[in-house]
Amino acid sequence: MSEERSVLVKLCDSVGKHSLVFFQNTGQRAVFFAEVFFPGKGPFMNLKVFLVLFAQYLFYSLPLVGMTAVCAGMVLALQSGKSMHGFDVSSIQVELVVFAILRELGPILAGLMMAGRLGASIASELSSMTITDQINALVSVAVSPLYYLVRPKIVAVLCSLPLLTLFSDVMGIFGGYITCVLKQGMHGPQYLGCALDIIHWADIEIGLCKSVVFALVIAFVSCYEGLNAPSSALGVGVSAQRSVVISSLLILFTNYWVTFFLP
Repeated sequence: MSEERSVLVKLCDSVGKHSLVFFQNTGQRAVFFAEVFFPGKGPFMNLKVFLVLFAQYLFYSLPLVGMTAVCAGMVLALQSGKSMHGFDVSSIQVELVVFAILRELGPILAGLMMAGRLGASIASELSSMTITDQINALVSVAVSPLYYLVRPKIVAVLCSLPLLTLFSDVMGIFGGYITCVLKQGMHGPQYLGCALDIIHWADIEIGLCKSVVFALVIAFVSCYEGLNAPSSALGVGVSAQRSVVISSLLILFTNYWVTFFLP
């Protein structure tokens, strides 16, 4: 009886400790979110830093997002063509490719690629500055890290990811064109005509809404993990790893709920 009681006490103790850690981390993230979006007096962010980061995030990410979307579109068209083998359903195949790219694959692939590229980059940069006391140096000369470092990065990700999602949509549809026209023998004008007839602003709008949510997830998670990196030699790697893993999981999780609530 005493052994069972000790096991129960240890179980309750472990659950209580993990619950306290969870609520503490949740509260810290909520406070960080409030500090970023409600700055109070003073300017919101450094505009020059934002413009530089926006150009870097957008143009340097185009090859990665474009190649990923093209490959996804090619594979999607190939698999849909195999499943419809023996039937003349070319318009349905194009509709499937375009619909999946605009609503799901475009924003999802762009978000996951940026979680790996931008998330790790932002977390590594901020964690290295945190560990080497560069953040404290900014504070000592009366420069807010949120004004100079965090907010420009968050707004740059928010502005760049929707544009990257649109580019991903175009390249994904182009990937479907490559497979349908060059491999399966569909006429190019027929594919383009079906694709233009199927494309609706409502589908594009859903993809853009998802990209905004994903951008918030990537930016806030990477900035928070970078500023709260462990003070050790492994801190930079740990913060980058946490940023990529947490951002990717939250992107997949929020994608379901955004899809559930949007028409």
